Amino acid sequence: HCCIGVDVIVGFPGETDEDFMESYTFIHDLDISYLHVFTYSERTAAFGRKNPNSRLPMQSEAPGLAQAYPLMAR
Repeated sequence: HCCIGVDVIVGFPGETDEDFMESYTFIHDLDISYLHVFTYSERTAAFGRKNPNSRLPMQSEAPGLAQAYPLMAR
């Protein structure tokens, strides 16, 4: 048997609610074994670090993370 897992980042710089919902729907329809959801975090060479105006505030990231949790339990 084989299992397929997916890592997803929410709250990526510039991500809109529409972007999130498109990703959510896509992931929901996948036949995957497990899902890990993380909020975007800055890395030294990351786009968001170089472009601070594109960075979402933490309160914008948290709803996406909370919405994606049920996908992990299915």
